[in-house]
Amino acid sequence: MGKGRSRTSNDNSNYHADRDTELLDDRPQPVGIYGWRKRCLYGFILLLVILTVLNLALLVWMLRVLNFNWDGIKNVKFTEDGMRTEGQVEFLDSLYTENIQSLQSTALKIDSSRGVHIRARNEDNNITNHFVIANKTVSSRCELFEIKNSKGQTKLSVSNNGVKFGNMDVTFTGSSKVNFTGSIATPNVRGPVSEPLRVEAISTQLRVVGDEGVYVTAPAGKILIKSANQLSLIANKNMYLQAKDYYIKKPRVSSPQSGTPYTGTVYELCICESGRLFLSQPNSDCKATDTICQ
Repeated sequence: MGKGRSRTSNDNSNYHADRDTELLDDRPQPVGIYGWRKRCLYGFILLLVILTVLNLALLVWMLRVLNFNWDGIKNVKFTEDGMRTEGQVEFLDSLYTENIQSLQSTALKIDSSRGVHIRARNEDNNITNHFVIANKTVSSRCELFEIKNSKGQTKLSVSNNGVKFGNMDVTFTGSSKVNFTGSIATPNVRGPVSEPLRVEAISTQLRVVGDEGVYVTAPAGKILIKSANQLSLIANKNMYLQAKDYYIKKPRVSSPQSGTPYTGTVYELCICESGRLFLSQPNSDCKATDTICQ
């Protein structure tokens, strides 16, 4: 009898324990983050919101400052052909472009505090032309440099062959010589201060013509006129030669075929009907031999 009561009481206690467990399992259990984890999550979300607002504010400020629009940025507009600017544009680095053209009825201005360098390259990316506008100089490195007028006519051409001035057929070869293949009209031809002036025609004749006269002077030097064949000085009215002394080198001397040869140093200056000058013995009345005037 005692054992049966003890067994019955144990069964009752086990039954109540199981019943309490079932009641606990039926109650709703809390789901989520609580405590310091929840506070960290809310703080992180608040930080993201602040950063997002700051980014939006900076974006709006940049749009306002740069004046973004549907066509471009402020005075810069992007078109199908390229980029169009209205006003001044400043480039902080190199500019690579195919064409730069100003707006209608406005001038194109390029300003730089350290000079302007314009380069042209070939297909191998080698520099073929280099144009530099510096503070005090303008230089260009190329094979051919030309200056043309509004009609496309070349007024100045510079190449390895020399400098050519338009259609005048004047070429400066760079060897202190200027070659003229045609005539030249100028009021004055002057040589350098410390070097002589030399005017020559190698294979043709040289003519110097002045409607109101030709004046040749050398204040500090001498004048040498040299011809391989013939030298002609022609004046319609008068010709003046002014000098302290006159020298005629190696003129013809008319000597008599008979008698004692003349050995003196003084002669008479005579002239033939053709204009040829010759020397004769003194007091001979300019007697000439048969061939002296031929």
